[in-house]
Amino acid sequence: MATILIVDDSSEVSVALMATLEDAGHTVREASDGRDAVEQATLIQSDAIILDINSRTLTASPRCQASAQTPSHGTYLCPSPGMPIR
Repeated sequence: MATILIVDDSSEVSVALMATLEDAGHTVREASDGRDAVEQATLIQSDAIILDINSRTLTASPRCQASAQTPSHGTYLCPSPGMPIR
């Protein structure tokens, strides 16, 4: 199964996503803000990153840094389903 990094400042969204993905057999890591996301991205080799693109605590710079720190082979950035994209 996949290793997935969830980046969301809403604990309710993170908990729901983690439970669903872990139940499906995935390894899940969590980051709650931009600094933590960049740190986690350097520590783990994730297959996917699910991030809250509407986050007030995760600006474009840490988003780019987090994705740049992750290996490019097979890594996908996915918007978190917590809020609709506007």
